[in-house]
Amino acid sequence: MPYVSHCLAQHIALLLWVTILLVQLSLQYPSKVIIKSFTTSSEEANVAVQALQFAADEINTGPEAPFRLAYDHYDIETGSSEGWSVVNKVCQELKEGGMTVISIDGGRGNEAVRGLADTLEMPLISLTSPLYPQDPPNFFEVSVRPSSAELLADFIIHKRWREIIMLTDGEFSGVPLPWLWHHLHRKSNRSTSAQLLELPRDPEKFSEFLRQFNLERSNFTNRILIDTTSAARQQKFLAAIRTAQFSQANYHYVVANFDFLPYDVEMFQNGNINISGFQLINKEGRAYWNLKKHLKKLDDTFINTYGDVDSRAALAHDAMLVAWSGFAKCLATNDSLFHGTFRHGRFFNRGYPGIYCDPLADRVHPARPFASFEHGRTVAKALRGLRIDAKDGTLTGDIEFDRFGHRKNYDVAVVDLVSNTKATFNSKEVRSKWITLRVHFGQDVGFLCYA
Repeated sequence: MPYVSHCLAQHIALLLWVTILLVQLSLQYPSKVIIKSFTTSSEEANVAVQALQFAADEINTGPEAPFRLAYDHYDIETGSSEGWSVVNKVCQELKEGGMTVISIDGGRGNEAVRGLADTLEMPLISLTSPLYPQDPPNFFEVSVRPSSAELLADFIIHKRWREIIMLTDGEFSGVPLPWLWHHLHRKSNRSTSAQLLELPRDPEKFSEFLRQFNLERSNFTNRILIDTTSAARQQKFLAAIRTAQFSQANYHYVVANFDFLPYDVEMFQNGNINISGFQLINKEGRAYWNLKKHLKKLDDTFINTYGDVDSRAALAHDAMLVAWSGFAKCLATNDSLFHGTFRHGRFFNRGYPGIYCDPLADRVHPARPFASFEHGRTVAKALRGLRIDAKDGTLTGDIEFDRFGHRKNYDVAVVDLVSNTKATFNSKEVRSKWITLRVHFGQDVGFLCYA
């Protein structure tokens, strides 16, 4: 009996030790990471939200997920007070906790989120192109969408264009013009003049806009950059170009974003219109086809009329991979980083539940001081230091960031459709149909290969 009692005591002691160890590990390694995204409600934004959710679900069901992504999305009312509405909504939701914010929109809403993220030291992942570098930069933001400014500058210099016309699209414009001029002046001693025109707000007026433009510019050589981030408006404008009832032999259009679709190539390839564009999405990998299948299964309207995934959806998917990889990198370095962040399933920050933009709004804890996210700097540093690629499931190739939080060292397919006027009617010479452009921001490399 004494021997049995001794063995039983040893077993009980071992079980207690294992239980204590498991409790300690559970306290050190978080069971979840809270990710929240915000956007104004629109059809295009809804596609991005579905792509974010798909990526989160894929990560959470993966065999190597040491923690779960607790992802939630919130819509913001549009209007003149959009910036204030965004701040209010983000602050309201952070009271329940948050470890990274994803901003889908540009404009006033994105500017408001950037300012709030800087104040609260909250890691921010933006799906919009970065702004012209400001001093000081926002340390807590990374932008998964590359800026097309340096790419366009390289293209203009390669073509030896001395004059361009920029068609801006109001709130849908995406090319930071100061950055474009910066790269043009930095990379070339030749001056380039530009004329800025704004597209009509009503897409039904695109054809009339082009007709009036041609009346004034028919005797000139026109190199036209189309600057819009709206896929729907872009397709309507390209349709207006194709159906224009005047000669466009002295025109060359450039789609100044990353959504020049295979459908567009097919539609323009058999005409006499010169047009160029860029593509960022890697469509050879399984991740692309999985996302496309998922969006189409949800609702046919999530895949545009041309049966393709646009860059916004692809970048949203990759933004979630960036978030997961950043936290995985933090925990690989220090697995007890978030020790005490969750208590009984509730989020705590610097000893208090939630994060309050205004600590006076906390009626339960009147002594609460203003406090930024205690791990914000660590997570932001990890995000800027990570590097992931197609092997990790990205749709837009290599993802890494410079010191400003902007994408660097990424691949772009350049499509340059140029009419051969010496050939028979409707013949198209395709120059550089699929060219890989390696852009090294800050390294002054530009086009490494361009036929």
